[in-house]
Amino acid sequence: MIAQLSDILTVQLAETRHFLSTERPDIIQAIDGQDVDQLRTIVDNLLKTSHTFTNSINSLEEFVVILRRLHFDFIRRNESSGSSAVLMTTTTADLRSDYPPFRLPFVECMINGRKIIGLIDTGAQLSTISRKLIDQCQIGQSVDNSFRATSVGVGKQAIIGRIRSLTITIGNCPLIINLCVINTFHSDYFLIGQDFLVANRCVVYCAEGLAVFRRCQLVVKFVNNIY
Repeated sequence: MIAQLSDILTVQLAETRHFLSTERPDIIQAIDGQDVDQLRTIVDNLLKTSHTFTNSINSLEEFVVILRRLHFDFIRRNESSGSSAVLMTTTTADLRSDYPPFRLPFVECMINGRKIIGLIDTGAQLSTISRKLIDQCQIGQSVDNSFRATSVGVGKQAIIGRIRSLTITIGNCPLIINLCVINTFHSDYFLIGQDFLVANRCVVYCAEGLAVFRRCQLVVKFVNNIY
């Protein structure tokens, strides 16, 4: 588990690792030394002394969320106090670059070798993609054009086809998704709906800017808002 935690901090959450290296080197030393008992002791002490943390630590996911929360709470406390003294050990920009006071849950994905953005939409029953992105990803041959329906949400949109069992990559994990094709050329991202989220046991941590796909133990941070 601790090796996976080190990989997540290095690859996915580099800003949080930088914060910990600067402000809590004891945590990084425990992770790099693969001393899980020491790491658990440190985090257990955080749970006892801070009202922010209330749960016991039982899994990799909980470790990641706690460390991410420690990072963001540090920034919030310094902002509210107006103090920059502690931040002088590094640059504020370095610590803030991954900090979302408000961030929509956009995640980077790969479809047919092309990078596109997905918006996690827990209010959508089905995952949808626009005709624009179908053309951009060159997957038109996978569309079943005989399927017709209407998407109802904020307004109505015509569904002009669907794609079954398309492979997408999130992080380094290939996953299977079914997509309904929306008849529009104006969307720069696709919607990741409940059909995909439930199948992959996704948990969304809005305050920490993370999505965890428990089925493949994948932790993904939100990308910057695209608008």
